[in-house]
Amino acid sequence: MIVQKIPMSTDAITILLRRVALATLLLITSACHMLHAQAPDPVMDPSASGMLYYVAFPATVSNTLDSRYPNIRVRPETALFMFSAVKTRVRITGPSYSNVVSLNPGTLTSFDLPANISITTINKASPSVFKVQADDPIVLYCYIADIQSTEAWAPAPVASWGTSYCSASIPGAVVQDIGIAGETEIPTTPKAAPAEIVVLAAYDSTVVTVEPPTGISLVGNPPMTFVLNAGEAFQVQSRVTATQHDTVQDDIAGTRISASHPVGVLSGNTRTQAGPDSAIGGPGLKGNVYRGCLFEWLASVDEYGKHFAYLPTWDNHRAGINSSAERTLEHVRIYNAGKALLTGRYLAANGSGPVPFSVATDSSLLLDVRDDAALQFVTDAPAQLMMHSSAIIKFEGSSPCFRGIPCTDWSGWTPYMVEMTPREQWTTFAPYYAPTNPGNMQHYIGAVTDTVSAKNIVRENGAAFPFTRKIPGTDLIWGSMSVSPGETHWLQGKNGARFAGTVYGFMQGAEAYRPGVIRKKDGGSAIAGGGTRVPGELHPAEYEEYNAVAYGYPLAPCRYVIRTGDTMRIDTSWNCETLTINMHTISANPVGLQSVSFQPGTAVNAMLVGSDPALLSDIPGRTKVTVLVKPIDRRKDASGIVNLMDRTGKTDRVPYVYLHDELATTPANGRLDFGNVLLGSSTPADLTLANNTTHVIHVADLRMVKGLRQFAISTIKPGRPPLDLAPGQSLTLTLLAAPDQRGGIYEDTVLCLFGCDSVQVPVRVVTAVPCVYVGDLAFGAFHSGVTPARTLSLKISNHGNGRMTFRNPVVTFSSPDFSVTQAEKNKLLPPFVLLPGQDATIDVTFQPPAALGVYSTVATFYTDATCDRDTSVWTAEVVQASSVGATLSDAEGYRLEAESHEGRSVVIRYAMPRGVHGSLDVYDAAGKQIAGLAAEIDEGSQSLVWNTAGLAGGTYYCVMTTRGGSRMAPFVVAR
Repeated sequence: MIVQKIPMSTDAITILLRRVALATLLLITSACHMLHAQAPDPVMDPSASGMLYYVAFPATVSNTLDSRYPNIRVRPETALFMFSAVKTRVRITGPSYSNVVSLNPGTLTSFDLPANISITTINKASPSVFKVQADDPIVLYCYIADIQSTEAWAPAPVASWGTSYCSASIPGAVVQDIGIAGETEIPTTPKAAPAEIVVLAAYDSTVVTVEPPTGISLVGNPPMTFVLNAGEAFQVQSRVTATQHDTVQDDIAGTRISASHPVGVLSGNTRTQAGPDSAIGGPGLKGNVYRGCLFEWLASVDEYGKHFAYLPTWDNHRAGINSSAERTLEHVRIYNAGKALLTGRYLAANGSGPVPFSVATDSSLLLDVRDDAALQFVTDAPAQLMMHSSAIIKFEGSSPCFRGIPCTDWSGWTPYMVEMTPREQWTTFAPYYAPTNPGNMQHYIGAVTDTVSAKNIVRENGAAFPFTRKIPGTDLIWGSMSVSPGETHWLQGKNGARFAGTVYGFMQGAEAYRPGVIRKKDGGSAIAGGGTRVPGELHPAEYEEYNAVAYGYPLAPCRYVIRTGDTMRIDTSWNCETLTINMHTISANPVGLQSVSFQPGTAVNAMLVGSDPALLSDIPGRTKVTVLVKPIDRRKDASGIVNLMDRTGKTDRVPYVYLHDELATTPANGRLDFGNVLLGSSTPADLTLANNTTHVIHVADLRMVKGLRQFAISTIKPGRPPLDLAPGQSLTLTLLAAPDQRGGIYEDTVLCLFGCDSVQVPVRVVTAVPCVYVGDLAFGAFHSGVTPARTLSLKISNHGNGRMTFRNPVVTFSSPDFSVTQAEKNKLLPPFVLLPGQDATIDVTFQPPAALGVYSTVATFYTDATCDRDTSVWTAEVVQASSVGATLSDAEGYRLEAESHEGRSVVIRYAMPRGVHGSLDVYDAAGKQIAGLAAEIDEGSQSLVWNTAGLAGGTYYCVMTTRGGSRMAPFVVAR
């Protein structure tokens, strides 16, 4: 089938299998037959699911009732049952309607569409179509309910639509509109309940031709050829002669529908039952109760199969269980859409031998099945088969009521219709759901598989499905169980096991007639079917009618053309992380693609993007397609197996393996900031690029983007690119930053090109300009021969934007009376650095000489700063002690006291005579000035509180100094 296979290297296979945890690549030609991973999570079958659907809801027929007895058991509803294996979004659009529904993984969601959306017109294009488009594959079922009927079907995704169909229905019927019952009669009006065909288009300018069977015409004589655009539907109906309900009506079954583009077709009946009634005690009263709505979504002719399994309705009315209302027969209708006589056979349940049958071309055959066992049907050519359950009507009794006219009660059960999915279209996964409306229905599921696969068909809870009954003369086995409504269920075939099945449900109906009569109040007793006898006095005649309802739909069948698959030519090309797949069929009569998707369970961080066409949902039917495969996150590895599946289910597979190239940078923040570098100097910094992946990365180039002269790559280890970096290997480059202009700010980027990716590391340097600032020192007055040496701290600040360093000898000055110890100088020498905005201190001591006078010197500091003030003026004065002595006495009007308070503060009280000025300072026991409390104190008595919390414990001295002398008051700081 494949003209050109896509090569896959051993390394690629190894990597792919490691990433997706597959034991082998499963190159199976049918998507419905492929093996799936054994996992607790649901794995959707690509042929039984889709991303794009168009759905419509056909007209139904309800008969009017006696207004005194409204039917409120069934809530009118039009719903979609949607299931996805992953979290996804579904956009639903229709006439003046748009909504987005979020589906949770593994949960079936019932979503109600707006009311009154059924197609009410016939013989012309209708916009009453809903487009259902999902981001990921979903399974979709449709459900419709009105007050007198319910039905469900499994619409095929657009990807499975065809251009040729054969309608499936049974002859139309007549129901009775009911008026207000009189004393002895029930007025009725016959009403047509026709068969219907609905054709839906997904493509503009779709030419559709409808050909009813020979001699049969459609009501209203619609055009046999018409044109539909995307999102339109066309509905036609059979002729019904509205006389007695048992009149034989026109049969439009087997009507051929052909189209220029793929279309979807829904056919069936608005209200009827198949074949003779299963009547127990008579035919009932008005013939409404057991007539149901029967619709099924059709497979196209090229999707027909040859092997079918009929599954009986296995409820509490099945034959042979001694029920008071047993279903005595069911029906199988066989449609021949071929060009020759269709022959086939089925094996009788008693094993007596095959029962042959034949169906003329463009015809159908309705067979009665009277056995309560499953049967296998085999046709010699592809065919379409539908199963119909039969109606049941049961006489519940009568009693004399009025003028000899008896009161009568009847119960009824209506049929359902469902496709008998050909074995060629059995699936590996199917979700199912039982509706909650109406609330008192009974729901069942019947399923069939082969005996070898039975143990591998499991339910959503992991339990095996109860396959307990073999089909005689075959390898098939089937089973049935009840279904809880409103809950998510599914069946999944492990190890490639396939199956088919039907979900169906029933609710009993009833009708009762009471001629006019005087009756006593009876407390509102119930009648069969749910009505209530309203207590009263003299009362007119009563007729109550509560329709039975039923539904049935097939478990999501695989839909693909049953013939030889297309021959495809596949070309691929890579552009970095993106794989482009170009496919076109080269078959003479191609069926076209059905879908392009990932093989379930293989996609890891990978996504499919449409190119031609732009939407993946537009691929069905195309014979030439281009798609792109990309990582969702290009910074992570990605892999998957892309399935290119044509409408026959045959699949070509293209592996996708993307190994992301990533170089981790050090510094880890992905930028290199040299900070402030001195003008004229050069500062190195290393940048490391490490291969932390598990594969070799090819480095093609490494360079500066702008090429500024202030930056230079000095060395690259292990060498300059191009080169290959093995896993765990690093590339280290040393970058030099050399600013050459005052006040410059320079920015460039190191660019490393590797694989299809790159690393860009910004680099930055600022010309550093450290600015030193040194203040002056005023040591004050010293009394010759009295005041000891005094030490002050000098603050040196960096007011610039660069780091500042000191050079030997740090500081020079000329006066021998001022001194700085070598230890003080050493603390400023390298490696000490004064950062921008920081301060440093150095202790300077003045030793007063004997000679009187003013002493000063200029100190120069040696740094690498280029601006501000690097000199400091130090001054001191030596004065003569007064005649009274160096100590300022009380007699002269001086006073000084210092009183400590709990080691936290000291209270200083002092006084000076008129006309005298001085200063107030604190010294430690070594004579070092600790604080200058007041540089200028005036005459008079004063006091202050000084915080000593930061001082070490010990004795300190408060010293008052004037030109005439000094006075000292000791105080103790206790710790």
